[in-house]
Order: sequence, then structure tokens, then C-alpha cells
Amino acid sequence: MRNPIVLIGALLLSTFTAFAEDEPPHVSVFGTASTQVAPDMLRWTIAIDNTGAEVETVAAEHANTVASTLTFLKDQRIPSEKIQTSQMRLSEHREYRNDSWIKEGYDASTQISFVTTDLTAYRAIWHGLSKIKGISVHDAAWDTSKRIELQNSTRLDALKAARAKAEAMAAALGMKIAEPLAIEEPASYTPDYAMGNTLRRASPSSA
Repeated sequence: MRNPIVLIGALLLSTFTAFAEDEPPHVSVFGTASTQVAPDMLRWTIAIDNTGAEVETVAAEHANTVASTLTFLKDQRIPSEKIQTSQMRLSEHREYRNDSWIKEGYDASTQISFVTTDLTAYRAIWHGLSKIKGISVHDAAWDTSKRIELQNSTRLDALKAARAKAEAMAAALGMKIAEPLAIEEPASYTPDYAMGNTLRRASPSSA
């Protein structure tokens, strides 16, 4: 397995005034920065799905599979507070045939998220999950426990980059920048904590 990294990015829009005799013009720039760090945790998201003709049978089978999965994770010494179940669902299973939806039994599903800090246990967990029927791994992403601290420092680096860019642009026009008018972090920019380090939508085969 290659040495993984976690990439943390920041993007800021800064608007600075530029000194002038009349109404001061302004310079708007984007400042970007990124930080690479070795991960110390792995975030998993798995889904358990069961389908069958009888609702009672499907529900019972699903409950047993979820219980078996949680037991397996406990055996891997994953603390209970690092495990979360969500999106539990029991519904009719329908197939679209001959221009209409036809009921074909029932579906039961549950999502389980958990975090591992023993990175050497990756293969053992992967192989263990592959032996449980009905499991698919939606996401296995490297992360760092220092994410907030690193995001804050990276954001400051992006702001410094924006100011340096504005100073260079103003100098080219024979001007100097003054205090910033506005500093904005675009809402559409949401760095993926797993950028470049994900194993997505993988389905281990059952053994």
C-alpha cells in the first residue's frame, strides 16, 4: 500500500482598496493554499442491504447481519463511540417492467460509519467485511485528527497569498494597497477531507 496523504485546501476571496486621489479603486483576488499531512485515521462508510419476498424474513435477516457486523467491528477493537448506525430503512422492493412498477418483495438497509486509528488493520477489516453477505463499502477515506487546526492555519496561508497577489497587481499600476474591504470564503468551496485518498463504492465479494 502506498504511503497515503491527506490534502487540506483553502480558498479565500479578498478585496483591497488601492490608494488614489479620487474614489479609491479596489483589487479583488483569490488566495489559495494547501497542506499535506500523513493521516492518523481512516473513516469508513459501509452499507448493509437485504432483499427478500417476506417482510418478516428480510427484517430478521437484516437485523442479524447488522448485529454480526457490529460484533466484527467490536472484535477489531474499534471503540463503540467510533461506530454510528444511520439511514435504517425497510421498504417494498419494486422492479419496473412493462411500463409499470411491480412489487418484488422487500428491501432492508442500514448504513454504518466507523473510524479506525490502527492503520495497519486496514486489510484485516477489509477482508473481514468481505465475508459478511450483503455488505458494500461506500467509502474508506484517510483523515487526520488535526484537521481543524490544519484548516485554520491553511486558511491563514490563503489569506497571506491573496494579499501578496493584490500587492503585486497594485504595484504593476504604480499603486499600493490599503486595508482590505472584504474577505470572503466562497461557500461553494468545500474541500473533501478524503481528497485523493478514497476508495469509493467498492463492493467486496462474499466468501
